[in-house]
Amino acid sequence: MRAWSGFYADQDGPRWMVSEPAPESLDRARIGIVNMNESLELVHVRTCEEAGFAIGTSRIGLIAIRFPETVAYNLQDEHSYDFDDALRAVSARLAVLNSYAACLASAHYTVENLATGTIAVTAENLLHLTIDDAGHVHSVSGPHSGRLNLPGTSTYATSLRVGVVGRDVLDRAADLLFDVLACGVAGAVEVVSLLNDAQVAHERHNFALSTVCAWSICERLQIEEYIQHIGPAATHAAARKKVKALKAWEVTKKLAAINRLDATLESDLNRARQARNEWLHEGTAPTWTQSADSLSAASSMIRLVLGIGIETTQRTGVHM
Repeated sequence: MRAWSGFYADQDGPRWMVSEPAPESLDRARIGIVNMNESLELVHVRTCEEAGFAIGTSRIGLIAIRFPETVAYNLQDEHSYDFDDALRAVSARLAVLNSYAACLASAHYTVENLATGTIAVTAENLLHLTIDDAGHVHSVSGPHSGRLNLPGTSTYATSLRVGVVGRDVLDRAADLLFDVLACGVAGAVEVVSLLNDAQVAHERHNFALSTVCAWSICERLQIEEYIQHIGPAATHAAARKKVKALKAWEVTKKLAAINRLDATLESDLNRARQARNEWLHEGTAPTWTQSADSLSAASSMIRLVLGIGIETTQRTGVHM
């Protein structure tokens, strides 16, 4: 038995994962009943043995990640419980899960040309699960685990599901997350998790928050890019100290001067910075366009510095 953490992917109305259930199960689903064992069993699993992670998906949209048994992710048992350690472990798990949420939204967009929206994984919808090597879920705990019932019961009430999220989308999302985990850039998981936060805020029309989050990604990554390309490795420590004295626009300008930024990305970074500054220093709220442009700049910086293409969809979220 291994401990996993996960969430329920239900943005845009639920779809089946991998394939529809067997016909007899689908008939029950149409009246709101699905067999529990078939619902919770993981039907698609991808592993990254080098990093110790695995990603599993059930047919009803349960996304679960198996974390490596390291201090960073270790959730203390009730006999050795320490609140601060547990909080750090949950925060680390949430960062990975939100990074996966960003990767899943990108995979929908690039594979299916479908803007599904993003999912915010929080302490309120985080699930902890016990799953055996065959992919059977034996226990579920969390604030909303009741929506899944618990293994051992026979039914699960579900809404009507239309369409299927295919293996190609799930494989693409897993590949992206594994690339983030293996890229070697410090804080990469937190950066991609922050991109997910920015997209969620944008879709909820909180353009100020999305712009601030997006610019935070841009500023952090342009500093990383500056340090890595300013000279030999021996100068990196000195460069890290020096860059703290530079203004953000100066870092952008220096990167452009050594051809690490093209004219378009340089302009995008300047606009994102200005939108953030106008909000924080002048109280001028960013517009939808400024928020979307800032998200695009953040995605471009992730591609440049991390070498990973995680696309943003920037849906309007307007319903009339």
